[in-house]
Formats: sequence, structure tokens, C-alpha cells
Amino acid sequence: VGTDANGDGTTGGPVDITFGLFCDDGASMRVIGEDFSAVNDLSVDGVALLAEVDGDKILSADYYTGNTNAFGRIQLTEGQTYSFVCYNYEGGGGSTFNLRWQVGDLLTGFTAAVPLATSDYSGSTDAVNLTEPALVTGASNAWGPPALNAVRKVMNDAIIEVPRTAANSGTRDIWVLREGGDGSLKAGATFAGAAALMPIGGQDNYATKVRGKIVVDNQNGVPGEDLELTFGLFSDDGSDLHIVGQDFTGVGGNASAALTEIDGDTWLVADYWAGDTDAYGNITLKEGEYDIEGHHFEGSGGSGFEVWWSYGTLTAFDNNTFRPLNTNQGLFKPGNKGIELVAAAATPDGPLEISNFTYNPGTGAYTITFGSGAASNYQVEYTIGFEAAGLPTSAQKWNTVPSKSLVPGQPGSTSVSGNISEILAPAGQLPNNSKAFFRVRRL
Repeated sequence: VGTDANGDGTTGGPVDITFGLFCDDGASMRVIGEDFSAVNDLSVDGVALLAEVDGDKILSADYYTGNTNAFGRIQLTEGQTYSFVCYNYEGGGGSTFNLRWQVGDLLTGFTAAVPLATSDYSGSTDAVNLTEPALVTGASNAWGPPALNAVRKVMNDAIIEVPRTAANSGTRDIWVLREGGDGSLKAGATFAGAAALMPIGGQDNYATKVRGKIVVDNQNGVPGEDLELTFGLFSDDGSDLHIVGQDFTGVGGNASAALTEIDGDTWLVADYWAGDTDAYGNITLKEGEYDIEGHHFEGSGGSGFEVWWSYGTLTAFDNNTFRPLNTNQGLFKPGNKGIELVAAAATPDGPLEISNFTYNPGTGAYTITFGSGAASNYQVEYTIGFEAAGLPTSAQKWNTVPSKSLVPGQPGSTSVSGNISEILAPAGQLPNNSKAFFRVRRL
């Protein structure tokens, strides 16, 4: 900012500067450590707003899709140098990113605005100049190979965090994320329980970030042991896995699998476009608790993001040893929790009260009614047992009833209907002397 930016003959004083974002599509501007005090929007939709990022109030014009016409006023000090960052995104069609400024309070429109530029272009006496050419970095939201660097950059540096809603964010108790349906992306992989719904699913061109903690403990009563482990990374499309402060030392799988050093740690990376990854990372971890994170990107078609683990140093999948990361201590080996995700919060889970069940032996039609709430989603599951009566006492593999993996709850109670043929054995009937049991879980 010039030493006498407002031209009043004094130096070093405060000065109002109005910045304008004229972009296609949305954009934002942040002056590090400073606050915009007011904004205005002269476009039809009026999308300009003040948003707070790390304690700074920024000028935001989150407009999709079309041209922004957003103005923000900020007070800076004459003779001072400031760092700033701007973001712009483009959906489809034409694109432009135009940042202009003028001294004064001009939220209702510029009278003599000029672009922000170095003094070579704007003149050495201008009130506001770039001190040096600005760094411009781009990352496609349609990704394209290689994609993970762009995904990490967007996830870590995004100037405005998308508001977290049930539609795009939430905790999950198992790291088997699918857009819909159940089971694993990995051929031959089976597990008890059900896959979790991808926070954003059923669409193309999006990214996913997972952060959590894991516990490493082989439960043999000897603390502090070093355990040789293998993590399997199965996703559609690409993904990576990082155990904070630790290094993967070996890698196996298909051509997409690689080890990459990022910020001093060695990550397991499968930057594959487009299709299913098959990556295995070997690592030695001392028993304890670790932070873990992963990134995933989806181009088009099906999508999923899974992290499995096994004891030993492996370079191929073995369904007898691999199991997905999860919070359920007894899901795979009762009495031996192995590696579990640390639950983010205590969430109501498990069988709910089923208030009514009707079944027509002639047609196979059934209806289940259970207590519910309008703010929750539910999943209907079944299992088959051979005990004469009651729920089997042994560890069971509960399966999701097809088409009932995500049932929106209704106030008070919810009823779902189906046909027993959905869960029958291939022969069309239950095994002799067996019973089918249903349960409902809150997701």
C-alpha cells in the first residue's frame, strides 16, 4: 500500500480500499491477518458475503454458475505490505478471474478501478501494487491424472470450507465407504457388518478426505511391541493413506501402487485414473495410538474408498487375514480387537425396538415397524440361525436387506415393507430348521 495512498498529504495512516471480484464462476479474497469490514454484490443473485477463515474475515462470492460482481471494503495502513490469497473455481463454460481495486468506500460501484498489478504495469506511484508477480496455481475439479496432489492442495488450502451437513460430511464407524449398496470393491473380500455411505455419493468429480485415529494392540498382554502390518488401499478412483509421523517401507499391488514422501513421512499412494486401485503398504508400528488420514478422488462412474489391514508383510489380498478398519472391537475376532478406528463420538447404535412385525406366509410379504426419529437414518439387517428359538447366541454375520441400507426415519415410528424372497438362499427357501432374524440399526 502506497505511503500516501489516499493522497491527503500525510503518510502511514489508515486507508479504506475497496476490492472487486469479477469472476466466472465463484471467487474469494483474503488479506492475511486483516478483516474485510463490509461487502456488497451488484449481481442478480447477490452472493457476496463475509466469511471467516482462521480468524480473518474474507470477501467471498460463492457463485455457481455465472459472473460475480462482488465488492469488499477493508482498512489497511499506508506504507505497509500485506500477503493475500484469492481462490476462483470454474464449473463449465467460459471462465475469468478479475481482481480490481480503488481507494475509498466504493461498495456501490467503482468509478476508476484498476487491476491489481506490479508497478511495471500500474506505475510506481499507485496506491496499491503487487510487490512481485503473484503465484497462480490451478487444480482441475474434474481432476485427471495425476490427481492426488491437486486433491491434497484443494483439501488443505481451500479458502472457504464447505458447510458440513449430513449430505457431505459425518463420522463413519468403518472405513469401507461406498456410494450405495454393500460389500467391498475388492473382489473376494467379505466382512461382517455393512459398508458406510460415502458422504458425497451418486455424483461425479468430487474428493473425499478421511481423518481419524487408530489403536495398534495385538492384545497379548505385552505392551510396546513392534508389529509388522500391511494396509490395503482399495478405491475407485485414486486414493492415498498417511499414518502421521510414520513411514511405509514396502509396497505391492498393481501399477498404481507407490510410496511417496510428503512432508517428511512416506505415504502409500495409488494415484490411479480411472478404475479400482489395488495397493498394499508394509509398515512397522509400535503398539499405541496414531493419527491417520487419507484422500480420495472420483471422476465418473462408480466410487468407493476402503482401507483394510492385516498382520505380516503382504503384497496381495488374503480374505482370511485382511479386515477393514472399524470401531467394533469384536466384529472380526471376538476378544481381540486388533486395529480399530477410535470412535469420534458415542453414537446410538445397535438393535432398536421393533414394535410390530407382520408376515404373510402365502406371499412372503412382511412389514417391520420400529421406533425412529425424523433426524436419523436407519438400516434393516438380517441373519439366519439354527437355534430352536430366539436370536442365535454365537457371533453372527448380519447382512443388509437389499434396498434397505438407508431408510430415512419418520417422527415416532417408521415402517418398511419387503418380501422374504430378498434374503432366501439360492434354492428359494431357508435351510431346514432355520429361522430368519431381522434387526434395525440407527446409522
